[in-house]
Amino acid sequence: MRRLVLPLLAIVLVFTACQNLSHTVAFQEMERMEYTRQIDTQKFIDWLHDSNPEIRLKATEVLGRVQDSTALVLLANRLTDEDVRVRRAAAFALGQLFHPKVESYIMDALRLETDNSVRTELVNALGKCGTDKSFLTLRDFLQSGYEEYQKSSAIAHGLLARRGYFPPGSNVETLGKVMRNATSGEVSWRCAYALSRIGNVWSLPDLVEVLSSSDTLTRYFALKGIDLITSRMKSDPFKEYVRKNRKDRELRELNQFFNSSEFRQKIIAQLQDSTWYVRVEALKVLGDLGEERYQKEIVKLLADPHPHVQIQAIRSLGKFLNWLTRKEMRRIYKSESDWRMRGEALAVLAKIQPAEALRYVREEWLDKPWPQNYYAIETLKNIETVDPKRPVKETDEATRLLVKLANSDQIAQTTRALEVLTNRRKPPVVDFFIKKLKTGDMAVATIVSTYFSSPLGPRPEEGVETLINVYKQFTAPRDLEAMQQILVALDSIGSEKAVPFLNQELRNPYPTIYETARRALMHITDSDSIPLPQIKRQYETKWDFPKVSQDSIYQVTFYTSQGDFTIELFPEKAPVNVANFVSLVKQSFFDGISFHRIIPGFVVQGGDPRGDGWGGPGYSVPCEYNDVFYDRGVVGIAHAGKDTGGSQFFITHTPQPHLNGRHTVIGKVIAGMAVVDRLMIYDQIERTDLRVLPKSLSATEE
Repeated sequence: MRRLVLPLLAIVLVFTACQNLSHTVAFQEMERMEYTRQIDTQKFIDWLHDSNPEIRLKATEVLGRVQDSTALVLLANRLTDEDVRVRRAAAFALGQLFHPKVESYIMDALRLETDNSVRTELVNALGKCGTDKSFLTLRDFLQSGYEEYQKSSAIAHGLLARRGYFPPGSNVETLGKVMRNATSGEVSWRCAYALSRIGNVWSLPDLVEVLSSSDTLTRYFALKGIDLITSRMKSDPFKEYVRKNRKDRELRELNQFFNSSEFRQKIIAQLQDSTWYVRVEALKVLGDLGEERYQKEIVKLLADPHPHVQIQAIRSLGKFLNWLTRKEMRRIYKSESDWRMRGEALAVLAKIQPAEALRYVREEWLDKPWPQNYYAIETLKNIETVDPKRPVKETDEATRLLVKLANSDQIAQTTRALEVLTNRRKPPVVDFFIKKLKTGDMAVATIVSTYFSSPLGPRPEEGVETLINVYKQFTAPRDLEAMQQILVALDSIGSEKAVPFLNQELRNPYPTIYETARRALMHITDSDSIPLPQIKRQYETKWDFPKVSQDSIYQVTFYTSQGDFTIELFPEKAPVNVANFVSLVKQSFFDGISFHRIIPGFVVQGGDPRGDGWGGPGYSVPCEYNDVFYDRGVVGIAHAGKDTGGSQFFITHTPQPHLNGRHTVIGKVIAGMAVVDRLMIYDQIERTDLRVLPKSLSATEE
C-alpha cells in the first residue's frame, strides 16, 4: 500500500505545482496587460471562464481598472458567477465603465442577486452609470430600512444629480424623510449629501431641521445644500416663478420660510459649531444671503481660532462692498502677521478701494519672491471694471502689472498671472499670448489654448503654426492635458492649415488625443465621420518601480511648517502607485515642496515641484482605480486625465463620493489629521520619513 501512496502523492504535488505555476503566469500576464493597457481579449475571455475563481476574480478586477468599454458584456456575464467575490468585483468594474449601457445589466442583476454586499455594489454602480430610469429602484433601496442599501442609494442619488440626472419629487421627499429619521449618522449625512447635490428648493425645511443633528457631516452637507438652494431662491427666475404662482400656498409658505428671521438664526447658530468646516459652510451661506444686517455676525469669526474659518470670514465679507468690510480689511492688513491673511484682506480691499490696494501692491507685494507675490496677482485680479456705469480707472494699470508678473522666470508666477489675464474683460493683445506659447511650457500652452478656444476667445488663425510646433514638443501621457487643449484650440480656430497635422494625430495611442483630433477634423472638413487607422496603440507609462510587499505596512510621516502627520499606504489596493510614492519618499522628492492647492472643507494638495499644480516627477503612472471610499483623510493621486498621475497627491478634509473610482486611492491619514486641517496655501513639506513595519503593528487610526 505504501508503494502505491507515494506515487499518488507525487502526482498530486506535481499537479498542484503546475496549477500554481499556471496561476502565477496568468497573474503576471494580466499585470503586464493592465499597466501597458494592451488587452488581449481572447485571453481575458479564457481567464474569465477559468475554473479557478482567483483567476476569474483577478481578470474582472483588471478589466475594471483598465475601463475598456468593449469588455462590457464580458463583465456583465460575471454578474452570475458562482463566486460572490467575482460578482461583487464585476459590479464595481461595470460601474467603472461610466457608460449608460451598463444600467440595464445592473437592473437585471439586482432582480436576481441575493447577496447583500453584491447588491450594495450594484447600487453604487447605478450612481456612476445610471440614468433617470434608476430612480424608482433607488427609492426602493432608500425605503428598505437596511443601512448599507440606504447609504449606497443616497450616494447614488447625489452622483446622478452631479451627472445631470435629477430625481422626481417623491425621491427628494424620501431622502428628506430618511435623513430626518435616521438613527445612524452614516445614513443621515449621505442623504444630506444627496440633497446638497440635487439642490431641490423643497428640501430646504428638511435640511434646516437636521442642522440640529448630533452628526457633524450631516450638518456640514446640510449647509452645502442650503447654500445651493439659497443661490437658486435668490435668483431672478425663481422670484419670477414665485410671483406668477403667488396663489400656490405651499410655495408661498416655502418662500416665506426662506425669507424669515427664523431661517437666518438657524444659520447663525452654526457659526458656533465645534467643527471648523461646518463654520466655514455657515459663513458661505451668510455671505451668499448678502444681507448687511447680519454682516457683524461674520465679522465675529475674523477672530476664530481656525485659519480656514478666518479666511472664509474675509471672503464672505467680500460680498459686502461697504464701509464695514473696508474697515475690517484695513485692520487685518495692517495688524495680521501671516502674509496669507494679509493677502486675503488686500484682495477684498481691492474691490472697494482699488487705488489704495494698487498702491499697496506696488509698494510691498510686486517685487516679493514667489509665492508671497501670489497675492499681488489675486489683488490685481479684483481691480477691474465690471459695470461700465461704474468704471474702475485703475483697470489698465492692473492689467499692465499682471503682464509684468507674467513675464517672469518663475514659472508658477507666470502661469497664475496668465490664468488671470485670460479672464480679463479687456485682455492683452493676441500677440502677447502667441509669444507666451513659444516658450514651450506645458502649463502655458494649456492656459493659452484654453483661452483661444473659450466662447469669447480670439480664435487667431496666425497662431495655428505656433500651436502645432509647440504640440510637437510634448509627450503623452505626461503632457496629455496640454496636447488635448491645443487640439481643441485648433478645432475652435477652424483653419484648414491644421488638417494634415490632425490627420497624423489620428494615429496617437491615447483615446483622448485621437478622439479630439477626429472631432476637430470632422468640424473643419465638415465631415459626418472620420475613420480611425487600424494600428496597434502602445501606452507609455512608468510602472516598473521596486515592488512593495503586501505583507508589510508602509507609513510616511510628513514634517511640515504646521506640524507633522502620518499616512498609511495601501499597497494591496494600488501596488504601482504606492511603489512610486515610496520611491519618491526614498529620494526625498517631497522635501521643500509646498501645498499649492487648499480648498477648505474639500482637499489639500501637494507634491508639485513647480508649485503651480502643473508639475510632476517627469513621468506618468497608470491609474489603479479601486473600491476605497473617499472618506475624510483619504489620500489620492491627482491627475489631469486617466494615467497622467505622478507625484501630486491630495488629502480629503471631508468625504468626497464623486471622487470614488476616479482617482487612485493610495492610503489614509492615521495620525495628525488636525495638522492637515490647518495647512494653508504654500505651507511647506520640510521632510518626510518612511517606516516599513510588520503587518501586525499597524498604528491606531486617529
